[in-house]
Amino acid sequence: MQASHLSIEQACLIERVVGKDVKIYVVRDNDEAGEQGAELSKKTLQSKGFEYEVLRPKDVFKDIAEQLQIEKQERMRTMDKINHMKVLLGKLPLSVTVQQVNRYLENIEPSVLSADERLEYHLLYRATEHLEAALYDLSYLNGEVTAQGRLYKNRSGRYAIDEDHYLTCGETIEILVNEDEDGGYWVRTRIEHNGDDYYAVDRPKINLKGTMARVRNL
Repeated sequence: MQASHLSIEQACLIERVVGKDVKIYVVRDNDEAGEQGAELSKKTLQSKGFEYEVLRPKDVFKDIAEQLQIEKQERMRTMDKINHMKVLLGKLPLSVTVQQVNRYLENIEPSVLSADERLEYHLLYRATEHLEAALYDLSYLNGEVTAQGRLYKNRSGRYAIDEDHYLTCGETIEILVNEDEDGGYWVRTRIEHNGDDYYAVDRPKINLKGTMARVRNL
C-alpha cells in the first residue's frame, strides 16, 4: 500500500487487473497506526464490494515483514539441522551391516535352536527388518521429486498428476494433507483399490481428486 491504508484508486486497480472474484487479505502492523489503517482499508474494500479478511502478525513482531524474516531464518536453521542429520545417517555403514547380518540369518535353521537362542534369532531378525526400513527411508529422502500436481482421473480411470505420471496399485506417492492449515504437510503413502475406487492407504478418507500429490525417482 502507498500509505497506511488501501486507497480507492488502488482498489479500482485491483478490480481492473484481477476482477472481484478474489479475496483480499489486509495485514496490519502491530501498532495504533496499523489498526487505524486496517479499519480504513476495510471501508475501502467494503465500498468496492470485495471479500476481505484482516490479518495480524504475531504479537512479538512489529509487522509482517519482521515476522516473515524471522520465520525464514528459523526454517533455514531447521533445514540445516535436518540436512546435517541426513549426512550423519548417510555415513553410517548400515547397508553393509544389514547385508552381513542377513547372510548370517539365512544360514541359521531356527528349529535347531534352543529357547534362548531362538529369542536372540527373532530379535536380530526384527532388528534387521528395522534397519532395512531405515535404509529405504534414507534412500527415499534423497530421491528427486519428478512430478507434482493436483490429481485428476485420466481416460483409463486412474488418478494422474500429468499425462506421463498416473498411479497404479502399490505405487508410493506423497499427498499434501491439511492444506488449509498453515500450508499442510506431506505424507508418504501407497495407492490401492477397494473395488470401487483408488485410495491412499494412510489417509483412506481423503478424496484423491484435486489433492496435491508428488512422486519421487527412487
